[in-house]
Amino acid sequence: GLVLQKLGILEGGEVGTAYLLRAVNAHKSASQVRTRGAAPFLWALTQRDIAYAYHDLSAIAEGDAEKDYLEKAIDAYQSAAEIYSRGAAPSDWAGIKYYLGMLLRRLGDLDSDKAGQANLLKAVDSYEEATLVYTRNDAPIDWAACKFNSGIALESLGDRDEGEAQTQAKTGYYQRAIEAYEAALEGYDAAGDQDRSGYARGRIAKLKQRLNPDRDVPPSAGD
Repeated sequence: GLVLQKLGILEGGEVGTAYLLRAVNAHKSASQVRTRGAAPFLWALTQRDIAYAYHDLSAIAEGDAEKDYLEKAIDAYQSAAEIYSRGAAPSDWAGIKYYLGMLLRRLGDLDSDKAGQANLLKAVDSYEEATLVYTRNDAPIDWAACKFNSGIALESLGDRDEGEAQTQAKTGYYQRAIEAYEAALEGYDAAGDQDRSGYARGRIAKLKQRLNPDRDVPPSAGD
């Protein structure tokens, strides 16, 4: 299954899709031997491999197929998290929560209705859960990544409010996004990651401009 998955990633397109679907079938066959009852952690590992394969499939799919693969990846990650609990396997649990956040955010962005909004909110919650293990002191880069991606989800929630008028909900989501980006910036700065710090600063500046579109822009040096 893992070899087929690597081939699928390398090939891409229709050929890559075929390899990845074969990888999913191989992992599912393995789970019939590595059952949850007989070998729970091996079963959970297989569920995570299935999630990875569906995740990769979603990256090369479009339309309804992309959404379907995202939903299947989420289901598989959630199954794995039932065994890889925070208490039994905290690092694995946190990793699953982080990837769930990524998938839920993508799924939320695909739907413009209430279901999409709900998935974006779930993404924020999932990132926050991951920071219970990826703490600022113990895993600063992972902590900052969770905060940054939480900011992206919150920004998407604000963007869903149509029109230029600053509704209370839009403003609230943008303010929370800024707070998340600022937290990520602190983490990236502390780690000396200038590239990611730059991304965070750019996001913060963009949202502050949206919240205050009439704010005077300071003159540049030499003006």
